[in-house]
Amino acid sequence: MATGTTYGGREFSVLIGIQDQSNAAAKIGVDTADTQCVTSTKILYRVDNPVNALAWDGGYMRNEVERGGSRIFRNEDIINPYKGGVWTWDFTWTVDNIQGFWNLLNLIYPSNTNGADHGSGWVLDATPTVNSMKNLEAGAVDCCAVVIIKGRAGDAYDHYMHSCVLQNLTIGQDVGTNGGALTCSGQFMTGYRPTIEDNGIAADATVSNTEQSLFDMTTHTLGTDDVSVKGWNLTFENPASRVGFQGTNAEADGYVRAGRFGASGSITLKADNLVQDMLSDHWQANTTQALSLIHSTAAKFSIACPNINMSGFNVDRGDEGMYAEIPFTLTSGDNGGTAVCTIISAATGS
Repeated sequence: MATGTTYGGREFSVLIGIQDQSNAAAKIGVDTADTQCVTSTKILYRVDNPVNALAWDGGYMRNEVERGGSRIFRNEDIINPYKGGVWTWDFTWTVDNIQGFWNLLNLIYPSNTNGADHGSGWVLDATPTVNSMKNLEAGAVDCCAVVIIKGRAGDAYDHYMHSCVLQNLTIGQDVGTNGGALTCSGQFMTGYRPTIEDNGIAADATVSNTEQSLFDMTTHTLGTDDVSVKGWNLTFENPASRVGFQGTNAEADGYVRAGRFGASGSITLKADNLVQDMLSDHWQANTTQALSLIHSTAAKFSIACPNINMSGFNVDRGDEGMYAEIPFTLTSGDNGGTAVCTIISAATGS
């Protein structure tokens, strides 16, 4: 008879913090990074339930070698070292904590001009900085996170990843999803072997202090037109790749994060006459336009993308009304001289 412990999916939670790379215990590649996070950044993320598991399969370099003389694989034909790979974790989160949102913005682009908590906002500039991310990298720019999937207290089955890079981040709001609340999704990656343990790290104080909804966004303009928005999303892609290997476990010798910084999105609008005109005036003419979404209290939440280039115009002629979904690419403007995107965000009531 099986006598093992039974678990339920709702028992698991997620803690994410930014590694304080100025501390020797939290340099890139050091597995004690969970003990030294940037002050107030260890946040309990109430991600969608059930919590996704780590993707372990990418950590194995599995190959099945076809050797002559046998129709069936032998044990030695399966080469499967647990070395040289990467581990990933995907999430979707309905934002309820402003520090958690700031964390994600600062991790997708660590060298943003102000820091996401600044009154002037998080800025994706025209020439994104390439940060050094070698093994044991210290320095003042904190590029990596710790991710801890925590289970039942006292059990040794917490899954802990350190030196994680946020590969991509999508943010958005939709009138038909969670009351128009702000939603984030993305993927973390590490080239360092995760640990299964009883992880005793606790989150910093976590409070629900942001309730930004699409219904609170009272200004929404595309080009010079005031538009009626059904939903929008922005996706930022700043992926890293593991470099080489070092140590007895052949873990990463750091990362390189110097490829194209992807910035794209889409917005779904009521297809009134103004939006219908955008088909010829903007898309067919290949002109760039400004997109602006502003909360009724501008300091609480606003998004400014001064140069978007439309890449489609998809009309839905439904019985509930006609809408146009417009995908676009964010650009740095003529001659690359303009900030790509600015996001201002603050806690509710601030």
